[in-house]
Amino acid sequence: MIRSARLASLLLLLAATSSTAQLPTIRGYYQNVPLWSDSAAFTNGGLSDFSRLRFMTEPSIGRFSVQIAYEQFLSLSQRPRQALNAALGSLLPSGGEWLDLQWMIKETDHVTWGHRFDRLNIRWQPNQLLDVTVGRQAVSWATTLLLTPADPFSPFNPSDPFRKYRAGVDAARVQVYTGPLTDFDIVARPTKNNTLSGTAAVEEIEELTVLGRGRTVWNTWEVSGWLGMIYDEPGMAVGAAGSVGAFALRGEATLREEEDDIVLRATVDIDRLFALLGRDLYVVLEYQHDGFGASSPDQYTDIVASAPFARGELQVL
Repeated sequence: MIRSARLASLLLLLAATSSTAQLPTIRGYYQNVPLWSDSAAFTNGGLSDFSRLRFMTEPSIGRFSVQIAYEQFLSLSQRPRQALNAALGSLLPSGGEWLDLQWMIKETDHVTWGHRFDRLNIRWQPNQLLDVTVGRQAVSWATTLLLTPADPFSPFNPSDPFRKYRAGVDAARVQVYTGPLTDFDIVARPTKNNTLSGTAAVEEIEELTVLGRGRTVWNTWEVSGWLGMIYDEPGMAVGAAGSVGAFALRGEATLREEEDDIVLRATVDIDRLFALLGRDLYVVLEYQHDGFGASSPDQYTDIVASAPFARGELQVL
């Protein structure tokens, strides 16, 4: 926590102590997401509500800028957590961020109230071709809209529906723009997560992800792919998005090595935008095959104790 506090203080000081910097603009929003879920093996289900109040600023000094986003979040649930959930505790997916920039104000069976820095990074843009960012930032490589197995950083979460405001990750990122429709992206991200050891005790695992991604447009279709090391294991992915008539078509697939097994995860998507009463209405249909998921309810316990679940990679069991 001391390391995180020092970094936060340094970035705030850089943002405030330059005579050449312009007065930063502070923006904010309030988000509320009501949810309902049925009871399942690891949850009591029922009604719940997630609220977020967020403030953002990005002061700049020459070619450098500092991005800061602070938020408070409140989660209310109709029913208390089951005994199994309480026993799992920190095993519930957390993202595994390296810096401790989140703190709890109140946590009970029905209420979770906390606050955090969701963006805290330094960005350097020497020209239009190069963009370097270090710190907590948003990185999203998804092609599909909801089920996004090939996004190694920000799997879809109903409380984070907008990619621009996806939860930040602690990483170093270099982006190179070689043309108006082509770019390359390199990201290095350390993580630490709690999982179950063979003796059913909580064990912290530290892992490293280093990936390179290329993206371009070919024949009106956006195509992309990444390759490298994800959570200390080799992996690769491809994605494509385009349209046929009024319908958008998207797809992404990834091959991963996990505990000496080769795992395929893939999603295909068809969606369309309609105008309804002056608003935009998206109709989305997606199908996913997830090699990390369970093929029967008997495997749920093993899945919950797995490393991919602890990292927050699974959107469904």
